[in-house]
Amino acid sequence: MLDPENILDIGKDKSAMGHLGKIEKQSDLPSNKTLSSYIIQAKALIDKGVKIERKKAERNRVLVIPDEISNALKVTPEANKQFKKLSYSHQKEYIDWITEAKTEPTKHKRLKHTIVWLIEGKSRNWK
Repeated sequence: MLDPENILDIGKDKSAMGHLGKIEKQSDLPSNKTLSSYIIQAKALIDKGVKIERKKAERNRVLVIPDEISNALKVTPEANKQFKKLSYSHQKEYIDWITEAKTEPTKHKRLKHTIVWLIEGKSRNWK
């Protein structure tokens, strides 16, 4: 959108639509003529189907799988295959659930449940 009156706070990257800033009283608004021209311009852009191309946020999500879990998955190929099919967040849920166990017996019990559930194709919170 063009900003001939220089009233829009568009931001540093010039990719946002912009806004009029904080409006506390009616005198903070631009004149009716200016506001009308901006609305007409915006409507024309909408009617043309113009959209701002936004860059997708880069996600450098690397999941650290503890050796104990990794080894258990390697021993059970079906579970490993299912684990790799899961989304990042579902994988993380399983890993967090296992690693947050306070005692080793609980950790081993959770790991066994994980392998069984993965073989059955279930996500962590399937119940």
